[in-house]
Amino acid sequence: MPPLSVLIVDDEAWIAEELADGMDSAGIAARGGQSAADALGALAADDGIGAVITDLRMPGQDGLSLARDLLAGRPPEKALKLVVMTGHATIDDAAAAVRTGVFDFLRKPFAMDEMLDVVAKALAAVRQERHDALSRHATASRLAVAEAESAALRDRDPQTGLPNRVAFLARLAELPAAGGVLALGLDRFGAVAEGGGRGMAEDVLAEVAIRLRAVVPDAGLLARIADVEFGVVLPDLPEAGALALGQAMLQAVAMPIACQGHSIVLPAHAGFALARALGGASPDVATQVALA
Repeated sequence: MPPLSVLIVDDEAWIAEELADGMDSAGIAARGGQSAADALGALAADDGIGAVITDLRMPGQDGLSLARDLLAGRPPEKALKLVVMTGHATIDDAAAAVRTGVFDFLRKPFAMDEMLDVVAKALAAVRQERHDALSRHATASRLAVAEAESAALRDRDPQTGLPNRVAFLARLAELPAAGGVLALGLDRFGAVAEGGGRGMAEDVLAEVAIRLRAVVPDAGLLARIADVEFGVVLPDLPEAGALALGQAMLQAVAMPIACQGHSIVLPAHAGFALARALGGASPDVATQVALA
């Protein structure tokens, strides 16, 4: 976090300048202003101001009114502390300062060391509040990313990278009347796993997924819905389009797959079901109809 600075507001310029010089000498960056308007402008332009020291009695907007404007609704990552100084304080003034959220209330005259002590405590409190706010934001961001990744994994098939059955059924449940579903199943795939082992089976499934992605329109959801079954949900699927897409999917899978020194040919079957013909059937029934 970059160093914080102090803004001193007093309609008597020499007081603001003297306090700023004293703070500069103590290693605290400070500058002066002569009105509430000066303070509002400075803070709008510089989030690095961590503390404002303001005179209570000033022409126009006084110190307490300025404090209310600066503190109201201020986010914790831009935390700010107000110190009010005055030579004419009353008990009511002090009570009003506490209600406003003023960090401290100093009576004039005061020693420079007293002011430096108050400012050091104010800046330390601001640093802690801003640090805590940034930490909360960072934690919330990490949790959001982790939750998004977890949600994505819940809906994703780890072997092919395609949406899984959960995602497929969720999309199918929202199928519009003009839509439809296609399903493709691989035949005699067990021989691939028995002959080449799990590694070969996974490589072949990944290649099938790549090929099917290449022919399924962007508007469709292609998913792995079972061990050797793939499904497609399309929001707009006329019968002729379903026949053409089913044929394209079968042709894509029918091409020999080179894997681990072998050329593998996979027989497959496919079918489709149109939403208007399903009559509100459940997603599972719709899939069974497509593969029937």
